[in-house]
Amino acid sequence: MELKTEKIEGWELHALEFENDHEILKNVILGQLINIQTQTGRKDDKKLEWQQKIAKAIKSERGSKARSSSNSYAISLGMKFSRHEHQKQPLDVDNFIKPIFAGIAAGLFSSDEIPSNVIDFKDFPDSCFRYLYVERLDDHAVKEGVAIVISQE
Repeated sequence: MELKTEKIEGWELHALEFENDHEILKNVILGQLINIQTQTGRKDDKKLEWQQKIAKAIKSERGSKARSSSNSYAISLGMKFSRHEHQKQPLDVDNFIKPIFAGIAAGLFSSDEIPSNVIDFKDFPDSCFRYLYVERLDDHAVKEGVAIVISQE
């Protein structure tokens, strides 16, 4: 396994990559990063929409064949926050990771027949995400989102 520098759609981040993986998935998903510590109601809807957006992007990137959850994966995230979106509150980065992982797992492992807007995110385990690398990139005045690199052993 190597730690490499990746450039994806103008974003630069570090990523863990298995040496013999020739199908590394790379994607940038723009949108407000949603915290797992949500209240009921509107924020839950936003979290679901965020997870669906991630799942849809990952499914599109991986192609029509679902990946196997019996394999091991290295997941690397580069997150950019917009201070405007979060009312200049201190950001507890680890609380933003779980909704992203749920979206990644659903995007990798759900069949192509299941539309991203009806996925039950609890059905797709992230326990095969064995190597995790999370990087908080420089905050941006306007653009917020996550760059994702997925490598399979």
